[in-house]
Amino acid sequence: MALLAAPAAYASDPTTDPTATESAPETASASPSASDTQSATATATSDPSASDSQSPTTDPTATESATETASASPTASTSPSASASATAPSDDESWNPYEDCKSFNLDDKLTASISGLPNQIVAGSGWHEFEFVVTNDSDKDLEKVWVEAFTEYSDDTNEDSSLAFDLAEIQYKLDGKWTSNYQDYYEDEDGKFHFSGTFVALLDSLEKHSTATMDLRVRVNKDAPAGSSFALSQAVYAGEEAACYGNGDNYDFTVLAAGSKPSGNVDDAKPSGEKPDVTDGTRPQGDVKEIAGNLAETGSSSALPMIGLVGGVAVAAGAGAVFVVRRKKAGAQA
Repeated sequence: MALLAAPAAYASDPTTDPTATESAPETASASPSASDTQSATATATSDPSASDSQSPTTDPTATESATETASASPTASTSPSASASATAPSDDESWNPYEDCKSFNLDDKLTASISGLPNQIVAGSGWHEFEFVVTNDSDKDLEKVWVEAFTEYSDDTNEDSSLAFDLAEIQYKLDGKWTSNYQDYYEDEDGKFHFSGTFVALLDSLEKHSTATMDLRVRVNKDAPAGSSFALSQAVYAGEEAACYGNGDNYDFTVLAAGSKPSGNVDDAKPSGEKPDVTDGTRPQGDVKEIAGNLAETGSSSALPMIGLVGGVAVAAGAGAVFVVRRKKAGAQA
């Protein structure tokens, strides 16, 4: 499996943060408006087209706008954790694992998992909520942990169609509201193309023995063809001397034709055991814009870590070369 290009991430020594004593529920209720700069940058990443083209009538919440901006999110100052002082890196500072990583190793102390995603989804059946859980079981704090989740058809299945591009849509719950602002996108001289079936973000910090839980939801367009599919979850950070570390899983599920019924019991999708790896890719075209996000944490003194929006080209992320080829097709059509 392949990783998207991402901003720098690294492990750091644990630091003492005397103000990080608030619980996650208390922090979640705070939602003052973001700064003008954050609002301006995040506005460019909203994706009204994905929501307009994928509006199953079976879901009363499907009409929620996908064009929410960072103005609805709290500023970094609302976070009681040490991560509140972090600044957004510019594009020049972005980290590209395909160019900057001399090695990639699986880190068994870092896990990126999906919970609650059904193993069968009927096209056009509306939203299905699930959790994206990233856990740091190591004895060191991690900074700038890049995370990703997306859906796609399996290899050799519906090769002319793509869940990641436009037949699925993933949203993230930010301060109690669903937003499409965390989708990756491709941009060239012809404009911007959002990958509606993707979620990409940056955890500013993930303390030792702590967990960050992100609430996501997915829906599959009623026009999506039936076929075997998968969802990917992964997290990656950079160590010393250009060594990269990460982990993740693939979860198999099946897209069923619109109007059909699931066969047997619908259970949670299970991990296949296939792990991510670094392969060829291209540099991102955007930068990282940090905004505050509501991440429920356990076992950590940081009640509200930062979550960043990764703007850039989606690269080499999917089942082998299939996603790369489909990305290039979408880029040509954008």
